[in-house]
Amino acid sequence: MIHLGIHTDNWRCLSGSFQKACEATARFGMKHVEFAVIDGQYFVNAMGYDPSVSLQSNPVALRRYLDKLGLEPSQIDSAFPLMGPKGSTFGVHYVQQGIRFAKEIGCPMVDTTDGAFEVEGFTREEVFRITCDNYREVLSWAEDYQVIINVEPHGPYTCDGDFMQRLFDHFDSSTCGSTWTRATRSSPDWTRWST
Repeated sequence: MIHLGIHTDNWRCLSGSFQKACEATARFGMKHVEFAVIDGQYFVNAMGYDPSVSLQSNPVALRRYLDKLGLEPSQIDSAFPLMGPKGSTFGVHYVQQGIRFAKEIGCPMVDTTDGAFEVEGFTREEVFRITCDNYREVLSWAEDYQVIINVEPHGPYTCDGDFMQRLFDHFDSSTCGSTWTRATRSSPDWTRWST
């Protein structure tokens, strides 16, 4: 069965807070909410103008807040680009902490992706090798925490059906999948494959 939900990121253009986004989600009768997490603090978020949640937040209090509104967290957006060396340096840790946080609030999935551009100075094969290394680190946490890792198509690697099929074939894991958004369905490759 398909369940509709709202990503709090839709309130970013309104400079809306996480709370405003969740209140609207409940008011619209939705039961599922997805939100981005940040690793650390962001002053715009602290001022109430950003709809994400810090990984330093109290997960028990967050869950209590969502329960009060009748909302279930459907997915955490922990989508620092995992393709390339910056994914190794920054993304792996960020996604691992997103996995931990997801488990603590009872959220079944964590979202990952690539960036808007190809990684300069690296061949696609080099990027693929680094990507596999990064997902190997992330998936070991996902398996331990029993959280699904989704790879959401947004950029040049995740919208390349062959690249993605190779990535999914590389891992024999029930914790690795894919999610689709309206914005990414405009990619010419999106119909070539699915999981």
